[in-house]
Amino acid sequence: METMDGIAGEGNIPFAITDVRDVGKYVARIIVDPRTLNRIVLAYNEVKTHNQLYDILEGLSGEKMERKFVPIEAIRSSISEIEATKPSADSVEFVTLCQYQYWYSCCVRGDNTPTYAKYLGYLTTKELYPDAE
Repeated sequence: METMDGIAGEGNIPFAITDVRDVGKYVARIIVDPRTLNRIVLAYNEVKTHNQLYDILEGLSGEKMERKFVPIEAIRSSISEIEATKPSADSVEFVTLCQYQYWYSCCVRGDNTPTYAKYLGYLTTKELYPDAE
């Protein structure tokens, strides 16, 4: 099972997405902004679910995409199995574990959202820079 082409659970958990072309623009603004000193900032463009992303891509391409739904229990099981091996930090297994844990956090628990970021006391680029597109 891979996180790159799978959809966690039913694909309905929203998560924040940042276009890689905007990362530098956000960083440039954040590092000179006195409001961000010693603060964590969530930089993002959109909040979507996996299913919404697939719907957008299908609409743009005119083609139906295969959706490989991965049961949440299978993700938990994969995490437990890899953790049990106690992989070293420089191993492929450790990287795979990190991918599964991030996938679980982002796409199962819903930790990667502006709402959760605000709960943790983070700032967001949407509130700091409403002019940013």
